[in-house]
Amino acid sequence: MLGHMAKGIYVSATTPGSGKSLIALGLADTLHRHADRIGFFKPVVHGLAEADPMVALMRSRFDLDDERCRGGLTFAEVRGLLAEGKREEIDSRCVEIFAEMSRHCDVVIIEGTDLTGQDAAVEFDLNARLANNLAAPMVAVVGAKGRTVAETADAVEVARKELLAERCSLLAIMVNRAAPEDLEDIAAAVRPGASGRPVYVFPELEDIARPTTGEVAAALGIGQVAGLSAPAVHERVKRMRATGVIKATVAQLSGPAVGKPLLAFIHVDTAGWGKTAELMALEDWPEVEEIHTATGDTCLILKVRVASPHALEGLLSQIYDVKGVRGTRTYMTLSTHLERSVQPSVSRKLEEARYIKEG
Repeated sequence: MLGHMAKGIYVSATTPGSGKSLIALGLADTLHRHADRIGFFKPVVHGLAEADPMVALMRSRFDLDDERCRGGLTFAEVRGLLAEGKREEIDSRCVEIFAEMSRHCDVVIIEGTDLTGQDAAVEFDLNARLANNLAAPMVAVVGAKGRTVAETADAVEVARKELLAERCSLLAIMVNRAAPEDLEDIAAAVRPGASGRPVYVFPELEDIARPTTGEVAAALGIGQVAGLSAPAVHERVKRMRATGVIKATVAQLSGPAVGKPLLAFIHVDTAGWGKTAELMALEDWPEVEEIHTATGDTCLILKVRVASPHALEGLLSQIYDVKGVRGTRTYMTLSTHLERSVQPSVSRKLEEARYIKEG
């Protein structure tokens, strides 16, 4: 049906938080060494395609031009078409983009959606339909983080059955983000499928999930201040993680480098209590970095980072579509002079009487 097209491989999450983007990146790296022309296609993106972090990363990592690295429809467009019962239009537009890319590629890695929204079942069905319509065998990614060995094995079995029901061509199943000590037990617990397709188990990679102890210690100034040895620093950081002093350690990305140079703060006024499920669903947009309830004359404060003023207008339209939103006030930054995470030190003198002005 698709004619002479590049071979596509569809990487799809079957559980939330599976880490499928890392699988797609590793697959692209492997194929890049053996194929002359690889491509990357993300059928559904948040906001503008050029602002999607994964599209930007693939372009940069593998030096792909616009003909070989593309996004498709936005989530807003997909939701609108689904609401109107126009599934075929979603399929046809994605097939058209894939066909255009095929003229310039030998193989295309296709990355599906994340299953993180409120309509995970709809997204699963969408990924299955797109994989079938693009004639792309699927690499299904099952997330093991937070699951027991038995729960992970069950998730693999459920993924198999659901993909079989959707008549998808299964290439392999990747169990990702498993606890290192569970690798052998998961491999033993996973039941062989009727298709005989392989199941691979990958551990949660600490080097990717968070910086080293030394990097954290350097950021906090632990070694320099306390004069501790390397093992003592390691134990101190370990305790700080265990007690919740260190909530998470993440890589800090450059907004302009990933295609989102415009930083803004949006004050949202709502009718009644602002923290509703509909408003909290705004976290599904990667442009929304922080959501805070606040005192004063506003209900919520959002920190957002977008590709352009046009993208900001599109995000505002999504906010206004949320039930209960009465209005917004938006403040765009011109330049940033200080942006940092929570600092470990506390300025006690600010609480001294001489710093507090009495009326």
